[in-house]
Order: sequence, then C-alpha cells, then structure tokens
Amino acid sequence: SNPRQPIFSVKLDKHDSHGFYTFGYINENIHASKLYWQGIITDNGWWEGGCIGRTPSSSPEIDSVVASQYVRIGSKIYDRGHSNTAIIDTGTTLILIEDKTIERLYSQIPGAKLDHTLGGYVFPTDAPVPELAFSVGKWLFTIPSEDLAFSDAGNGMSYGAIQSRGQNQQDILGDVFLKHVYVVFDQGVNPRVGVAQRN
Repeated sequence: SNPRQPIFSVKLDKHDSHGFYTFGYINENIHASKLYWQGIITDNGWWEGGCIGRTPSSSPEIDSVVASQYVRIGSKIYDRGHSNTAIIDTGTTLILIEDKTIERLYSQIPGAKLDHTLGGYVFPTDAPVPELAFSVGKWLFTIPSEDLAFSDAGNGMSYGAIQSRGQNQQDILGDVFLKHVYVVFDQGVNPRVGVAQRN
C-alpha cells in the first residue's frame, strides 16, 4: 500500500515503551508544541538545509541535516555561526557537537573533566547540570538537565550524553535529543523537517 503522503515521523521514548515511527501521516495525538518547520534540500539521498559545506553521509539510518546556529546552556544563548549544521539522526545515541560548545558546557559543571580512558567527558553524578537547548532553524528545543548524564562511569561519575563530534563537519542530534521532540520528515516537492517540543 502507498503511504498517503511522502512523510514519516519519529517519536522515541526514554524507555522504548511508547516510541514509534509513522509512514504516510503525522500522529496528531502527541502531547507536544506545534511543529516548527525548517526547509531542507536533498542531495544523493541525504538531507541538508541551511548549510554551506557538504559532506556525504553513508549512514543508512533516517537522518536530516538542518541549520543549527544557536545553543542555549542554562540561560545563556550562544551564536555558533550561520554555517553550523546538525544531522537529526535516529542511528546515533548521543548528541555530538563542536568542541567550543563542549568546553562551554562542561566548564559550567563542577568537577567535569575529559576522561581519555573512556573517550569523553564525565562529571560528578551529584553535580548541578545546566539545561540545554539546540536550534533547528531559528527555534530552540530543550533537553532537561537530568538527561545530560548518559551512563554510570564509576567512582561517582557520569558519562555525558553530549560529547565532541571530532572531525565531523556537522553536529549530530541523536536519540538523547529525539527523546524530547517529535520529528516529521517531509520528502515532498519542497523537502522539510518539522520538530515539536514534547511535554
């Protein structure tokens, strides 16, 4: 059977109990804000929007590249430049961003440090952690501070859910981001992605 519209949507849940994908329609029963749309372009099977440089993605997962100029750490918004982009990627668990923002984030968490053995930033489990928000287009979408601890790193430390993107040209907004939003990928005549903040 043919989908009614060339769209699919993603809702991931923290405990994988009520997450789903839809194909051909938007689920209107999601407790979320309205959908905020960002236009994109397609190139060789992967999606890109609002960006200057291009690097092909070999990832077979559902993903979309969008403009992601702003990040909010706590109450302060940082402008990362109009060329900063992010891949919304269902096949990546963490959020991977450029090093300058990583350093800004972890410098605000007492006791946070780069653990070379674990290959990423860790911080004391009981440390106060700021709320974070990433932009898709001009809209900011929030990740609560309690979700910035990805896993137990031992010795009273947590492994951060936000880590360096390394040499990648784009940020990657993986499942840690997707568990707080509802995303619609519109592959119609004017490709776009819609993001809603979930309650």
